Amino acid sequence: MTGTRESAFSRVAQWVVLVVLAAGAWSFVIVSGVLSRESDGGIFLSTTAGIRRGLPLYTGVWDNKDPLFDGAMALFASVLPVLAFVMDWFWLPVAAVGTVLIARRVVSLPTALLVGCVATPLLLLGPAYLPGLTNTPGTAVALLCLGLLINRWHLRAGIAMGVLLFLKIIVFPVVLLCALALLAFPTLRRGLLRVGGGLLLGVVAGVGLMAVLGWLPGYVMMLQRNLAYSRDAIVYFGYPNSPSGHLTMLGREWAATGWLAAAGLAAILVAAGVTLGVRRVRVPPDELLTVVWLVICTVGIGAALAMTYLWVHHAQVVSLVAVMAVVVLAQLVEPIRWRVLSWILILVGTFVLSGWSTPAQLLDVYRGRVASFGATWADIDVVSKEALLLNNVPAATFTFARLGTNDDRGFLWDTREGVILGCPEFHVYDFSPTEEYTRIDDCLRTVDVILKADSFDAFASPGNIGNVPSILDYVRINFTCIRLDDRQLCTRKGS
Repeated sequence: MTGTRESAFSRVAQWVVLVVLAAGAWSFVIVSGVLSRESDGGIFLSTTAGIRRGLPLYTGVWDNKDPLFDGAMALFASVLPVLAFVMDWFWLPVAAVGTVLIARRVVSLPTALLVGCVATPLLLLGPAYLPGLTNTPGTAVALLCLGLLINRWHLRAGIAMGVLLFLKIIVFPVVLLCALALLAFPTLRRGLLRVGGGLLLGVVAGVGLMAVLGWLPGYVMMLQRNLAYSRDAIVYFGYPNSPSGHLTMLGREWAATGWLAAAGLAAILVAAGVTLGVRRVRVPPDELLTVVWLVICTVGIGAALAMTYLWVHHAQVVSLVAVMAVVVLAQLVEPIRWRVLSWILILVGTFVLSGWSTPAQLLDVYRGRVASFGATWADIDVVSKEALLLNNVPAATFTFARLGTNDDRGFLWDTREGVILGCPEFHVYDFSPTEEYTRIDDCLRTVDVILKADSFDAFASPGNIGNVPSILDYVRINFTCIRLDDRQLCTRKGS
């Protein structure tokens, strides 16, 4: 009887600990996951507003993100506008579900929940995290794909892979390779045709939907322009246009915490290799598969970063590797007799792989996000200066162009009816190619109003020094401008 009571007490205690840890992790999600109007967040809001007003993505309102990312944001905003600001509150639970599905095949349910509901959100909210950006949904759906695959839900896994293709294309090849890894397992390969059928169904549905919406020609153009974007930006930052250039930039920006996480990943891979070597043929297929997937994710994500890394938040894609590493760590320590020790090892591994340099840094970031949550939430309802200027144009209906960079604060989100974006490219950069400035220059001839941010005047890239003055000269000669702080509203003369 005493042993039974102790066993029951132990079970209750571990569930209490799990609930407490999960509550802390998801409170971090709540205070961290609100999209800011600054930088890329403003671009996403304006793009979403354009889609909701019937502008075709890419050709009617320009952004270089994958179509399902913008489309999902517009769909959620159509249900309830505030949902556009908290998309990560949806994506992070998807990541948790996917991880639990993977981990449950190789560890007990409580440990799987620890990995999925505690470790996973903490890993996705690491130092590279910015709310509302595209790596979070990409990682989330990738984990869901793997969770469906390992549970033999092949058709659904294939459909989810089709979703991933149009949501975060750079992660798709990694998951595709993970699916193809099933060929190495005689007991698992039988469902691969159903995976292919589901993928084909997802691709056909995605292409068909874009064709109906008028997005398909622009989507092809976006893929081509993104290749140039990666090349032009890395050269602009002073690195060679090569994998070594992208990786050198990554290494310089993430040297301290990156080496710690890399050492933790290497230790897990070595431990997994030793364990598999000792057990040999007695290793269940699912446990071997997770280790194979960890290797594929490590190599695949490394290759993706070697081709695309430019900004700090791009490193967030490494969280896919980190989550898979914690899954493998969990299956390595699960046999330990004392579950409390195995859980401590999982949590320590989670911290090492998260990229935080010290626990104090993590706590400081948590407190900072709690303190700023109210201001970030209040900013949702603030109407931007650009929208105020446009909303006060006397004409009931008019077309306009915007000259500026990614400092628009979601202006199109707040504009009134009758304010029509006439030029899709409302944000350019110092490293943008001459062709973009040429398209903007041509489009200015067709609009009634120009909204100009002072940031547009400051481009200094040698390739664009000659482009900006000619555009500004055209505006000065043909438009009359009024100023509000660092913004100008320019109406065509004689109109």
